[in-house]
Amino acid sequence: MGKLRIFLAAVLLVAAISAGAADEIPSDKRYTVEKQPLFTIDKKLHLYNVVLSTDRKKVALVCGKNQKFYVWTESRGKTETFQQIPRVNFSPAGSRIAWLGDRKDGIYVYVDGVKHGPYAGLAADSVVFSPDESSYAFITGRGRPHRSFKDFTVVIDGKESPRYKHMFTSLPQFSPDSRKAVYFAGDDKHWFSVVNGIEGPKFDKTGNGPVFSPDGSLMAYTGFMNDSVYVVVNDSIHGGFWEFQEMHFSPTSNDLVYCARKDTAGTFQIYFNHQPVEGWHASQWPVFSPHGERLAFWASDSLGQHAVVDSFVSDAHPYVLRLYFSPGGEHFYYTWSPELSKDGIMSVTYVVDGKEFPTMTGALQRPSRYWSPDDSRFAYAWDITDKEDAICIDGVVDSGYILLGDVVFSPDSKRWAYLGQKKGDEGVRLYLDGKVITREASIGANVVFSPDSRDVAYFVTSPDKKRYLVINDTEYEHFQNVFPTKVAFSDDGSITYYALQDNTVYRVTVRPAEMDSR
Repeated sequence: MGKLRIFLAAVLLVAAISAGAADEIPSDKRYTVEKQPLFTIDKKLHLYNVVLSTDRKKVALVCGKNQKFYVWTESRGKTETFQQIPRVNFSPAGSRIAWLGDRKDGIYVYVDGVKHGPYAGLAADSVVFSPDESSYAFITGRGRPHRSFKDFTVVIDGKESPRYKHMFTSLPQFSPDSRKAVYFAGDDKHWFSVVNGIEGPKFDKTGNGPVFSPDGSLMAYTGFMNDSVYVVVNDSIHGGFWEFQEMHFSPTSNDLVYCARKDTAGTFQIYFNHQPVEGWHASQWPVFSPHGERLAFWASDSLGQHAVVDSFVSDAHPYVLRLYFSPGGEHFYYTWSPELSKDGIMSVTYVVDGKEFPTMTGALQRPSRYWSPDDSRFAYAWDITDKEDAICIDGVVDSGYILLGDVVFSPDSKRWAYLGQKKGDEGVRLYLDGKVITREASIGANVVFSPDSRDVAYFVTSPDKKRYLVINDTEYEHFQNVFPTKVAFSDDGSITYYALQDNTVYRVTVRPAEMDSR
């Protein structure tokens, strides 16, 4: 299999790891709070939207009412007024910002305060930034403002590309190395890719993709011609196939895997670098491990269905459903079922590195999977009914309540937490290392551990609808609202969020006390 390196998975630790002793210092002594007023909203207007950069260090506020809206940022202050602000977004690292301003004569696009337009409309109501933030792009077209339009064009860094009658409005897309800007366009006869302004091979229509290799040097997609499907890698064409399912590059190399079948009588097969993986009646659902050195797939033979990875072939099952790798890539696991769903009820079993875990039986609206950071502990949850969930942590099942949010492991993998609500109980409970903490107020949808694993934080809504941060069992200042509603620690152990009180927006920074003593 090409460059894949074969090795056995590490052993999963299924026994519970005892929690380390928590620091007894109260969280109100461990943390200091800085509340910085940012902007006071005009009294006749409302805070309409709050948009944050990925690191939460930058914020954009959309304020307005009755077709009078503006954007406020720290660096630029208030913008001019628009009838509506359909979209505001930061670039990946937050150094750039784009927003759309809607008026009667059309939509204006602003990138770092530079105005483009007006345009009849934007195909995807969005500006796309390249990964390195050096470029931006959006799709627009000709027509009457706020009506259907045609003759599409991609605007890249303020310059319009040639116009096309048709265009995939889910693009453009930049390659991981930011060197390629890609979109699919068409005329009355053909569809084709356009890469940095250069048209690719012509097809009746285009399909899957584009999919990029990690280094951005290769781009793959599918094209249809005369009822056959072809795989295009850059401008090299492979195929054709009768039917095509999916394709993936290895996360760490230029190896390409996809699933297709040659004709109507044939079965789906895995193709690795365009060569079929032999030995199975049928094979599907290829999955690379996160480090790219392992490939798993579903396969069938006369005995039944199997999960295949490395030299491991699972037992034959009536139905193998899904294949997975743990986030660190050391563990391979899959699910199987004795039968398919009947009236929405189903039984599903996880098998991790060949070991079966307790079976899930129920509505299975949401089987969710959680791994500890060191890949040693495994948890999952499922719906027993629409009013009761079950959680399995390290092979031990607990149930009798509705799970709110996710199961969370601490960074050192020794602790765990989740939020739940008992049947018939309006109170929400925090389950922390097996202990239960009940608050009269409702708790937000997530709980998170500090980087040193000593503290746990979450947002709470009080009976009078105020929202506030809780670290361990210490409450911080109550506000009319907080943004975002999910807590996140920075690598240095601080928490940054934004709060609204009496028409003023504040940046609140909660940081470990030792940071202030340095």
